[in-house]
Amino acid sequence: MAKAYNLNRTPLKILMLHGFTQSGSLFDSKTRALQKSLQRALPHYSLFFSFPTGPHRLLPSDQSSSSFTLSSTLDQDGITQPNVSAENYGWWRRTSDDPVVYEGMEEGFAAIKETIRNEGPFDGVIGFSQGAAFAAMVASALEESDEAQAAPSSRQRRDLPTGFQLVDSQAQQTQTQEQKQGRLQFAICYSGFRAMDPRCDPFFTPKISTPTMHVLGQLDTVVEQGRSRSLVACCSSEEGGGREGGRDSMGVVVITHPGGHFVPSQKASLDPVTGFVRACLAGKDEKKGIGGKEERVEDMDVPF
Repeated sequence: MAKAYNLNRTPLKILMLHGFTQSGSLFDSKTRALQKSLQRALPHYSLFFSFPTGPHRLLPSDQSSSSFTLSSTLDQDGITQPNVSAENYGWWRRTSDDPVVYEGMEEGFAAIKETIRNEGPFDGVIGFSQGAAFAAMVASALEESDEAQAAPSSRQRRDLPTGFQLVDSQAQQTQTQEQKQGRLQFAICYSGFRAMDPRCDPFFTPKISTPTMHVLGQLDTVVEQGRSRSLVACCSSEEGGGREGGRDSMGVVVITHPGGHFVPSQKASLDPVTGFVRACLAGKDEKKGIGGKEERVEDMDVPF
């Protein structure tokens, strides 16, 4: 599903990736405060949020190797609520621990590739839990797009597994510049973790250079901070994302909130996110003349 605000303005498309045992529509309902906060912070844009649903419908048996439950869920303030919907989905299933094996990842990447084809190109990605782990890999994979690789860079290319690529190079040859999917402007990971299936290792070598923000819950017992910080360590903190030609990113930003495993809706947790996105878009705004004279990143009142 997809939704848009203020269609007469410059579009800004954000891919929204739900967590394990959720769905696109459920993630939409749990991020309403975040969506409204971003729209208020970016008045010169028409925000378009895309909420694809993972390809794997989950069964109660899928709980056995998971920390997640199908019988209840957390609302946006972290309160346990009955799960009145049977719509529980995932981007993959973890079927083994030694070694770690994620079953069905190819289908997950195929679903995102189809979403990019039908609703992209996207400017950013926001994910929660398993969706945050996936969001980091989506950002990494899109750094390998032909459009991204056309920009000067000193880093090596990643050798991603077959079935894990997101952009069809042949199809891009017939697309206009506006239709081509390049690297993302930002990625935001709520309660994320580093994907541990060995097939995912190429996504993190070299480090992800897309500007990333990681939002961690101090009381999160589902994805503990140590796991989230293993994903943080896979992201480059170099200004400009390690890319030649200038300061076009905020690098890596980590913030915490006082709750658990959920997307917080309080202003104190929303303001750093909107500030991060504004800062990441500052260079793009200036190039396109959006909103008149833009502040430089170092002059912006970014609350983190």
